[in-house]
Amino acid sequence: MDSSNILKLARNYEQSGAEFYRGQESKIQDSLAKKTFQWLSEMEQSHVEFIESWLKNATPPEKPEDLPGPSTPDFFTEELKRQKLSSHPPKGDLADISILRMALLVEKDFVQFYEHAASLSTDPKEKKLFEVLRDWEKGHVELMKTLLERAFNQNRIDVGLYPGW
Repeated sequence: MDSSNILKLARNYEQSGAEFYRGQESKIQDSLAKKTFQWLSEMEQSHVEFIESWLKNATPPEKPEDLPGPSTPDFFTEELKRQKLSSHPPKGDLADISILRMALLVEKDFVQFYEHAASLSTDPKEKKLFEVLRDWEKGHVELMKTLLERAFNQNRIDVGLYPGW
């Protein structure tokens, strides 16, 4: 397996992810989703820098598992608790659902990509890198699921589209 080509592709995916969040941020109406998109744009950019560092040095960091993982940003849980669902959905919230769904699909795609790359890798450090990147993206998936569920609940939408997520 030519890991440098996979890493170059990963870098491009992560850059596209950062650009996606920056581009959609102005379209999102929900303040928590907007702040989350800002944070995700920064996180995806940090993934780009992490991958570029690996490519430049031709060796992985000694302990990629020590890097920040798929944690939920501090503001997310606090604002989620603080913001109550109103009886009247905010204007534009239905449009947010489409954007959040696209973001969920992007993040799920990243998870699958890194999972597959890890399964192909024979080098233990390289395998660990792909697993770390996969886990970061899994954290992003969970953020998008929470925001989507919140938007569905806000709009009292229950069409059974996402059983088991």
